[in-house]
Amino acid sequence: MKITMFIMTCFLLQASAATYAQRISINRQHSAIHTILEDVRKQAKYDFLYDSDLFSKSKPVSIRMESATVVQVLDAVFKGQPFQYTIDDKWVVITAAPSGASNTAPATPRQQPGQIAGKIIDDRGAPLPGASVKVVQTGQAALSGVDGSYNFNIAPGSYTVEVSYISYQTRRITQVEVKTGELTRLNIALKTSSSTLSQVVVTGTFKKESVAGLYAAQKNAASVTDGISAEQISRAPDNDMGQVLKRVTGLTTVNNRNVIVRGMSDRYNQAMLDGVVIPSTSQNRRDFSFDIIPTEMVSAVVVNKTATPDVSAEFSGGQVSVNTIDIPEKNFTTVQYGIGGNTQALGKDFYRLGERNTSEYFGFFNDAAKMPEGMKTWQWSTRAMQLDAPPGYNLTDPELNGQPLNPTEYGNDVKYNDLDAIAQSRKLNAASLKPYSYKVHPNQNMRLSVGRVYDLKKGNRFGFAVSANIRSEQNIVPFNNTRNSTSGNFMDSTGIGDNGAGTSYRFNSNMGLVANMGWQGRKFRIAMKNMYARTYSDHYNESIRKPYDDSHPVANKLMYQLPEAMSLQQHQLTGSWQLPWKIKAEGMFTVNKIRQQILDERKLSYQLTSVVGGKPYFQTPSLMTNSAASVKGSVKDWRMWTSIDETDYNLERRLLPKIR
Repeated sequence: MKITMFIMTCFLLQASAATYAQRISINRQHSAIHTILEDVRKQAKYDFLYDSDLFSKSKPVSIRMESATVVQVLDAVFKGQPFQYTIDDKWVVITAAPSGASNTAPATPRQQPGQIAGKIIDDRGAPLPGASVKVVQTGQAALSGVDGSYNFNIAPGSYTVEVSYISYQTRRITQVEVKTGELTRLNIALKTSSSTLSQVVVTGTFKKESVAGLYAAQKNAASVTDGISAEQISRAPDNDMGQVLKRVTGLTTVNNRNVIVRGMSDRYNQAMLDGVVIPSTSQNRRDFSFDIIPTEMVSAVVVNKTATPDVSAEFSGGQVSVNTIDIPEKNFTTVQYGIGGNTQALGKDFYRLGERNTSEYFGFFNDAAKMPEGMKTWQWSTRAMQLDAPPGYNLTDPELNGQPLNPTEYGNDVKYNDLDAIAQSRKLNAASLKPYSYKVHPNQNMRLSVGRVYDLKKGNRFGFAVSANIRSEQNIVPFNNTRNSTSGNFMDSTGIGDNGAGTSYRFNSNMGLVANMGWQGRKFRIAMKNMYARTYSDHYNESIRKPYDDSHPVANKLMYQLPEAMSLQQHQLTGSWQLPWKIKAEGMFTVNKIRQQILDERKLSYQLTSVVGGKPYFQTPSLMTNSAASVKGSVKDWRMWTSIDETDYNLERRLLPKIR
């Protein structure tokens, strides 16, 4: 990741330096303006956009300059002329100056050109590389890239775009409106031509053609699919993919994070990012937190609802596939800060076990939450419960001395009293059992997104998109729990602990970084995509209920803390090349790395001690004793840690012949 960002930064600095350091030497006497502009184009590698008859009434220009910049030359050329110009990257748009405007300098503010961009596809949705795309009014022409994409920087106005490709009907789209500084997205679907017709030109409007291009792939797909495009996402006020997915037919989101497809639970669904299956972000469920992906980084979302041979078979509900951008269609910068809350939590007391650390607001956790080194697990045997003896407590009982500590993990090699459980317990962080109280702060989210695209020589393009986001939230949720009740206890029961009333204090935070870059030529496209995400949730539940599976249930106060942390990395390198004989080669290498941890899960229980003035007090610890075990009963306390590390490698290579 660091190497990638360093190379990217060096490239941009070099490109920027080359642009501003470009110098021009020119000597022309009584020459036409377009002749001088041609000299500038050859030396500075700038392109010019203007109407062919714009200079018909211009005065001849005499100019002599050494080592001048592009702006200095253009200012000298247009001095005293009825013209104005704007510069965007290496595109110069020249128009007539407004009536009455001064002609001694270019008009300000300068008007930026607009953009026409999209993809050329066939009637089945497959890209058509090498298609000829032409803007009729200006004569600008380009060939579609290996993925069918094309792009024009052009002055604002209404244009007609013409597309032609061997063995396909030529298509002409009218009323393509371009606005200043805005992108007009136009995907064009071509139909195959009949051998009995020498030439066919099909004319359609922009509105009709953009809809036809959008639905061409979906209409001819072998599976039942749905989805949402980048254009539709840009028109919605959503901040992340968790919110966007609610707009897809048949999808339901839970807490703006997890997805349910067609009413089927998370275990039946699958998530993919850039064509690769993503590991679950939860240890207990098969799901993915889509809210860590910002909308600016998404090019399209496709939901497959039926299985086909070309997709993974590990789902029966639906497969949600999110594709991110590498080369943006236009430059963008987004800075966002959001704040929110609800009356049920804001400003109220928020309880938890253990002190909160500032790092938790950024998806990280404190090292004190990790399991101490050298901890050994052990099991209560029947003899140990009879003696109320943890390991190392009773060293005089021969039967206990001969029993294994934990046969599941250590076999018969480690004996029960080889461990001093009381001494080992002192390694644990006692401060994590202390109750703390905080005031609920407003929920916050911050996001910064930057995308840039550069047009290079010979039709090449380089671009990158980077987005970083941080989010934290706190919620207080009341609940009831009468699980395992066989004595007629329900949520409206009034006895102490009968209805299992409790409160859940939920803290969640996450941070994400997406950094993509790509390089595209007329016959190739290379992209590198990187994602790093962290989530942290710490839920504390406090309730008063009866353990109904006891023979004589007594009300208990339960205190339960569940901290979970997840870190996910995905690094992907993709490439596609258009080879001779209409064969396209594609390759992809992806590394997914995920680590999931439950950090010091704590469960404490206290039995009812007394009722004073109608208020119950719970101050009797639920200790593990022989008498408690004999009645099947007691609520057992614990502290547990869990860790899962997974690394997946994906390599894909294929040749795609063009089959009609």
